[in-house]
Amino acid sequence: ADISSAAEIESAARAVATMTASVDLLVANAAQFAPWDETVATADLDLVRDILAVNVVGTWQTIRAFLPALRAAGNARIVIVGSGGGSHGDPQFGIATHPGAASYAVSKAAVHALARKAALELSEEGIDVFAVDPGLTATAPGMAEMGAGPPRDGARSVLAPILHPGSVERGSLTRDGRPLPW
Repeated sequence: ADISSAAEIESAARAVATMTASVDLLVANAAQFAPWDETVATADLDLVRDILAVNVVGTWQTIRAFLPALRAAGNARIVIVGSGGGSHGDPQFGIATHPGAASYAVSKAAVHALARKAALELSEEGIDVFAVDPGLTATAPGMAEMGAGPPRDGARSVLAPILHPGSVERGSLTRDGRPLPW
């Protein structure tokens, strides 16, 4: 689904609901990227709005659309794919260390905050929420040449809270199952 479209998100949730009454796991992996050289001072604010609409609002809408099915599962998990680019702890691409891709960094920091708030609110309903950073992963042309790792390696971070329940704190941002300050 195009998660910049609330109608498409709702349509996807309805389609899943016709196949099953419950969903045990939702992986919210949205990423519209910004130019590497984009700074706060130089950012095209129309592009900033688009990035925030996809990365933050689209992720939020996806969670809300699937909540009925997640609640029906009784013990569900939401894994939100964040980014070291939106953290204070990533030494290479973090907010405090990398001057570029400003709107992407800000959007992913907001995604980490969304995960924390959702974890707080939904834990009482038996829904665990996690934010994970797969590290720089070759998911687009040219990224491997920039030093990005293979998607299989990035998937380890996504899988950590799923395969090792209790090893990752709800609402935290982790990379490979280890805390990453956001």
